[in-house]
Amino acid sequence: MTDNELRELVASLAIAQKKTDAQLVKTDAQLAKTDAQLAEFQKKSEARFERLEKGFEDMQKGFKQLPKFKQEHPAFANHKLYGAVGSLIFPEQLEQQAAGEGLFVFIQTKDGASIVNPADFRAKEF
Repeated sequence: MTDNELRELVASLAIAQKKTDAQLVKTDAQLAKTDAQLAEFQKKSEARFERLEKGFEDMQKGFKQLPKFKQEHPAFANHKLYGAVGSLIFPEQLEQQAAGEGLFVFIQTKDGASIVNPADFRAKEF
């Protein structure tokens, strides 16, 4: 290898290193941005989980009230009573619990609302 070829090689390596360094700076900035987004997502996820737990508690309170309905409203004593829950956003865990309790589950759709219970679902009569 001649001196000129060696100089050109070293020069090209220096240019490539500058490009690599610049890319590393961009990558570090993107990683910092991603870390901030993940931290925000985790914060929102924790808040959603707290609301989900609250939703479980609220549904359980509602379950306990359904059997009392006919006692409190004697005009409906001879009617069948079924329970249902609905939400604009319905976490799958909450949906499964409600269906497991024998409640119809309604969710928002573009056309209004739909019942999303599985085909083998059997509603509980209260």
